[in-house]
Order: sequence, then C-alpha cells, then structure tokens
Amino acid sequence: MHIIILGGGRTGKKLLELFKGHSHQYKITVIEKDKKTCEYISEVYSYAEIVYGDATYPEVLEKARNKNTGALIAATGEDKTNLLAGKAAKKMGIPEIILIIRTYQYKELAKVMDLDNTIYPADSISAEIVTRLNGADFAELIHDLHLEIELKKIVVSQQPDLRGLPIARFEEKVAGNAYPILILRDNNYHLPSDIKEFNEGDEVIYWYKEIKTSIF
Repeated sequence: MHIIILGGGRTGKKLLELFKGHSHQYKITVIEKDKKTCEYISEVYSYAEIVYGDATYPEVLEKARNKNTGALIAATGEDKTNLLAGKAAKKMGIPEIILIIRTYQYKELAKVMDLDNTIYPADSISAEIVTRLNGADFAELIHDLHLEIELKKIVVSQQPDLRGLPIARFEEKVAGNAYPILILRDNNYHLPSDIKEFNEGDEVIYWYKEIKTSIF
C-alpha cells in the first residue's frame, strides 16, 4: 500500500518510525513545506519519498499520489491544514483518509465535510492509525518488535463476563498476561484511563503474553 503522510513534524516522524523496516508492505511519501525538515527526513528516513510543498494545494497532493495510493494521513499539527488537505484528497478519490484533529470545533467541522475518520484527541496516534489501516499488519509489527508479545482484539458482546467489568480487572478474565491498550466504543478510540468499565459492543485491543509454566 502507498501511504501519503502530511507533515514531517513530531507526529510525522513518529509515523515514519512506525513504518520504518516495513517498506515491503508500505511505500511512504511525505509532504512537507519546510525545506530543512525535508532535508532531515531525506537523511534519516531514506526509505520515504519527499514532496516539498503545501498539502492544501491539489497539485502538491497530485504530485505525491500514485495509482497505488491507499491512504492519506494528515498530521501537520494544524487542524485547518489537515482538514483542507483531507477534503482535497477525498475529491481525488484516495480511499482512506485519516485526520489528526486536536480541537473539538474542527472535529465537528470534519463531520460536516464527511470526513469522519478522525483521531481526537491525538493519544496513541501510531497505534490507532495502523489499527485502522490494517489490524493484522499492526499485529505483525508488534510481533517483530516484541517477539513474546502478541496484539489481540476481543469483542465484549462475544464474551459476556466482560460486560460491566472494571478496566483494571480485564486480566482476570483473559488467560495469560493481558493489558488493554485501546477500546473502540461508538466508532471512537479511547485509552483505558478514559473508560471505567466495559460496555456491550466495546472492542478491546490488548497486549498479550502467554504465561509459561515450568515442567520442573
């Protein structure tokens, strides 16, 4: 999949680190309007292509896009820029558009503009983005980084004993060492610290490490 990342700032660099080493799966193009940042990205993240320019201009987006472009991640740090660029990308027909929005007003405006795939607030950005693109790929990435840790997902409606259970007691109901990292509720991702207990319909993404028992 070819992915366009808008912005080479702190969030953009986190994303580049996330996709680093997976160039066989993802081809990355970064759009950045600061020349020094472009030079830095070119040196440190040589696997990524760089397009210098303002992402709100359709001709810049067109230069970055190719026939295999499957997603655009707007992460410039400026909500207005992310929104305008996302709208332009949608008109171009890019299938998946993810906007990182930090203010409630722009989140509501994104809904009006039919740009519903927003991350707000921008917590666990890397985890959310890759999960939304392809959960299986995220699981593979975690496997590569932590060989004894798996990433799993469970749906509360399929495990009734989780309903109404406090978040802190999640491990009691799942065999092994299990720690929730994201909860999908009403099409929004939440950190465990934001949720008191599990509800019907919640989807829980969690770390899992099997408990090994000694035979001696």
